[in-house]
Amino acid sequence: MGPTLAAKGFAVLALDLPCHGERPGEPLSIFDGQQPFSNLRKAVIDVRQCLDLAEVRPEINRKAGITLVGYSLGCWISSYTGAADDRIKAMVLMVGGVFSSRSGGRRNPDAAALDVRQAIRRFGGRPLLMLNGKSDFLVSPDSAKQLFAAALEPKKQIWYDSGHLLPAEAYADAAEWIDETICGSGADQKP
Repeated sequence: MGPTLAAKGFAVLALDLPCHGERPGEPLSIFDGQQPFSNLRKAVIDVRQCLDLAEVRPEINRKAGITLVGYSLGCWISSYTGAADDRIKAMVLMVGGVFSSRSGGRRNPDAAALDVRQAIRRFGGRPLLMLNGKSDFLVSPDSAKQLFAAALEPKKQIWYDSGHLLPAEAYADAAEWIDETICGSGADQKP
């Protein structure tokens, strides 16, 4: 998503979530450990520190606000962060959905605390775009529909004939939506 947004003139800050990219650990190990929320909490803190960085960089125009973009696990982290931080004026969630847990669902306090539907409701009133694949085997269409249903207006969901890896068209659609929704069509200044 970063190159697509940068090509349209947007400033992009990206980070590796805990256990992702160049950080130690395997991606799925983000849910492991004695304290199941420590890596997720760290990820939200990391995203908020990126927001802090954006605020002090003079070359970044923040007049239209900050749009947070998350892909897959990044959708959950973005949803929690968006609910907790008013600096985020809009979100794009790519292949996001609710977390399916076999640990008792809402009856289990740990699983209930991870219910992203609670977070996405607190983001209400700010623009949300969800992009999902019709044949996604990791984030099922039903899971994506549940998250979208929990979100408040204004919201929009676009479906693609793809799996978990969205086509290039989705990136272009997301960039165009950000440009039109957040900046207004033909805006000279990009956040």
